[in-house]
Amino acid sequence: GEDTGNSLREQNVQHKLIKDLRNKNINIYYSIGHGEADPSSREQKGVNFLFQKIKDSNYSLFPIDLLKVKGIPSNADGLIILGPKKGFLDVEINTLKKYLIKGGNLFISFGPEMSDKKLSNIYALTKEFGIEFVNSIVVDRLATVQGSNATIPIVTDYNSNHSITKSFSGRTLMPLSSALIPSVNKNITYTSLVRTSKFPASWAEKNIKDVTSGKAVFGDKDLKGPIDLISSTYHQKYNSKLIVSGSSSFFINGYETQSNNFNLFLNMISWLVDDEGVISLNRPGLSNDRIFISVSQEMLI
Repeated sequence: GEDTGNSLREQNVQHKLIKDLRNKNINIYYSIGHGEADPSSREQKGVNFLFQKIKDSNYSLFPIDLLKVKGIPSNADGLIILGPKKGFLDVEINTLKKYLIKGGNLFISFGPEMSDKKLSNIYALTKEFGIEFVNSIVVDRLATVQGSNATIPIVTDYNSNHSITKSFSGRTLMPLSSALIPSVNKNITYTSLVRTSKFPASWAEKNIKDVTSGKAVFGDKDLKGPIDLISSTYHQKYNSKLIVSGSSSFFINGYETQSNNFNLFLNMISWLVDDEGVISLNRPGLSNDRIFISVSQEMLI
């Protein structure tokens, strides 16, 4: 239709402007070999949709196996690790650490580990660079009011002082999230970007079995909301950037109707690779949102 044609033309103009304004190509590497989300899959849990949107933003994407390289390539503007499920060897962690020490930019998404902890050494790495992962499942009772499961927080609280989320509005869905907290480190600036509502509406349940069995109740060891779901750090000494997401599902194909989820992801990548000029640009290809309604609203209809 006419609207679709206008949207595509506007997007093409924006792509050309971005290319003309940039002084170089931006290269983003994504790790493989640890059960990360599959960029070629069109299934619900794949990230084909996300990777297409990254390419539409004129970023070049390259796979990288950390076991087969001596270091992160010098042309890498950023590295993303999307929902690893298998452990990292110490040699891989050392490669990532050297990359950050040299001023690298890393995005990594985790999710609750339901049984054995396989990712302890990479949790230790993010903690060293300012963000501590707390294995838990975030429960937000306010999400149920809007027709969603309590373990899929509907977030509208964004940091208005950070360029990623300064002008961000609307809602994002953050399914199966774990809590993030700042670790005390010199030379590091920690910033919470996305967080849940306040306690008692939300908390981070550390006893994951209670959540999966439907018996989650706030206890002494749990964390009170608001809970940080996505956080960033900047290391002044190394000039490195780190973003950690407590959810490894908010960007999968199953949520492609939630345009804010993907706009948020693209904003984070733009900040990570020092391409913040595109954050303020509208993304016409990402404008559809599915409406969630509560049970009572459904009955009324």
